[in-house]
Amino acid sequence: MAGCDGFHGVSRPSIPEGLLRFMEREYPFGWLGILADVGPSSEELVYATHERGFALLSLRSPTLSRLYVQLPFLRQGVGGSLLRGTEAIARAEGATTLWLTAWIGNQRALAFYASQGYATLGSAEAVGYYAVATKVAETVRPLSGSLNFVLRPLFASLPAGEARTHGIRLLRSFCAVNLLAVAALWLACGIVVDRLFGSEFAPAIPACRILLVGLLGFGVDGVLNGFYVGTGRPELNAYAAVVGLVITLAGDLTLISRYGLMGAAVTSAVAYTAKALALGAIFVAFTTPRAEARPATGVSRQAA
Repeated sequence: MAGCDGFHGVSRPSIPEGLLRFMEREYPFGWLGILADVGPSSEELVYATHERGFALLSLRSPTLSRLYVQLPFLRQGVGGSLLRGTEAIARAEGATTLWLTAWIGNQRALAFYASQGYATLGSAEAVGYYAVATKVAETVRPLSGSLNFVLRPLFASLPAGEARTHGIRLLRSFCAVNLLAVAALWLACGIVVDRLFGSEFAPAIPACRILLVGLLGFGVDGVLNGFYVGTGRPELNAYAAVVGLVITLAGDLTLISRYGLMGAAVTSAVAYTAKALALGAIFVAFTTPRAEARPATGVSRQAA
C-alpha cells in the first residue's frame, strides 16, 4: 500500500509507525516562486507545460497572485543571488529585520537559509507544540471577549458611582467563573490534547498548563475592558495592552532563544498576568472616590 497524498495527508498518521517507510525522489530542478501584488488573471488555477519546463499561476486572494516557474538552476547559486537582492531592497526601504518562513518538511530550504546566516527562532516541532498549547489554553478567552461587548452599553447607561459598584460586583463573579473554567481545563488539557491532536503532541501539555496559569487573571479583562469603553475611557485599555506588549517583546528576545517552548509559554503567561494587573491598577487609580478636603481649623483660619 502506498500513500501518495503529500506530507500532510492522511496516509502518514494512519500507517503504524513500525511499518511506515518513506520513499523520496529529488528532481534536478527547482521552483521560482513569486508573490505578486496583483489580482489573479483567472478565477481558476492555470497550469502550463513547455519543453523548457512547467509553470503555475495560483490564486492567493482577490489582490494577490502567486506564480511558480520550473527552473533548471538547482544548486547553481541562483537562490543566494535572489536572497541577497531581496536583502538589498529591504535595506533600501529601511527594514532592519527580514523574516523568512519555510515548510516544516522542506529540509533543503531550511538548510539553505541557515547557510545564508539566518537563525531560527525555535525548532519547527516547538512551534507546532506551542500552536497546539495556545489553541487549547485560549479556549477560555471567548468568555472574557463576549462579556466585554455585552457590558459596554450597560456601563454606559449608569452614573459613574453605580458603574463602579456594578463593575466590582461583576469582577468578583466573573473572576470566580474564569477560575473554575481555567482549573477544569488545566486538569483536562492532557486528555484534550491527546484526543484532538494525538499523543505526538504530548510536549504541548506542560506549555498549555503554564499558559492557563497566566489566564487566571483574564477574569478581569472582559469586565474592565467593557467598563472603560462604556464609561468613555477606552484609552485605558491601550495602556494595559502596552504593558503586556513590552513584556512579550522582552520575553521573546530573552527566553525563547534559551528555553524554547517553555520560554514562549512563560512569556505569554507573564504578559497575560501583567496586563490583568495593569487593568486592575488603572481601575483602582481612576475610580476610587477622592477624599473631600477637610475644612480649615480655627487656628489655621486665624493664621490666615
